Amino acid sequence: MREYNEWVHGGRLLFVLGGDTLLIAFPPSGRILFKARGRLQLMRHLAAQSGFGLVLTVYPDDWQKQRIREDAGYELAFMDPEPEDKEAA
Repeated sequence: MREYNEWVHGGRLLFVLGGDTLLIAFPPSGRILFKARGRLQLMRHLAAQSGFGLVLTVYPDDWQKQRIREDAGYELAFMDPEPEDKEAA
C-alpha cells in the first residue's frame, strides 16, 4: 500500500501509441516521478506480459493540452482537476 500512496495512484494512461505502447503520465513532482522511474523495469515487465510496451511522461500542461486538442483532436479533460464543490466549503 505504501508504493500505491507514494506514486502508483498518480499515474494516468494518456494514450496507447501505435496500438501496443502505453503512454503513462505522472505529476511533474520530482518525488513522485523519481519513485515511478525507480519502478520502470517492473512496469515494463507487467506491460509486456499483456503485449504492451511502456513510456513515461509528465502530465501535460494547459498549452500542451490545447495543442493536442487542436492538432490531433484529442480531449484531455480527464487530466483536469475536479472542480471544487463550493457548497461543501
